[in-house]
Amino acid sequence: SVKRSCLLSVSQLRSLTSSELLHRRTLVAANVWVSLYHFGERILPYKYIDAMDIQETTAKVIKIISQVLSSGCPTEEVIAFEMCMSKRTLQRRLNDEGHSFSELLNTVRHTMAKQLLSTTNMPSTEIAYQLGYSSPSTFARAFKHQVDVSPTEYRKQSLSTGY
Repeated sequence: SVKRSCLLSVSQLRSLTSSELLHRRTLVAANVWVSLYHFGERILPYKYIDAMDIQETTAKVIKIISQVLSSGCPTEEVIAFEMCMSKRTLQRRLNDEGHSFSELLNTVRHTMAKQLLSTTNMPSTEIAYQLGYSSPSTFARAFKHQVDVSPTEYRKQSLSTGY
């Protein structure tokens, strides 16, 4: 799990020098950089990540979402907490980078769903819960809305085309 090493008491913060604060911030950032490849297997390919205009905050949010998604749908509050900032600061930084939390969450879910459907035999029901959807029908509706085919149809198509 992501380490919450950024949580310090006020007295601890006051005792740190500016170089220690900078070093601590670097360590926190390093702890947040979880592998996009670790979600059971490689899920978000580099070509997809490279295609997005990703800046620092956006990249961190994508990586945290991909890490915590299997334990439920992450909220903006959870992601902001993991990044040691307020929800509003997270929203502002993402907006400055041209993204929103819901857009990134949906993009990560969509990319992982396509990857899991085309490369594994995992049932759609299990995929739905792995991606933090409340039910398989919610997953199926969201997937069909984005891809215009059901998860089952997408899997059949990807098997026949050799995705």
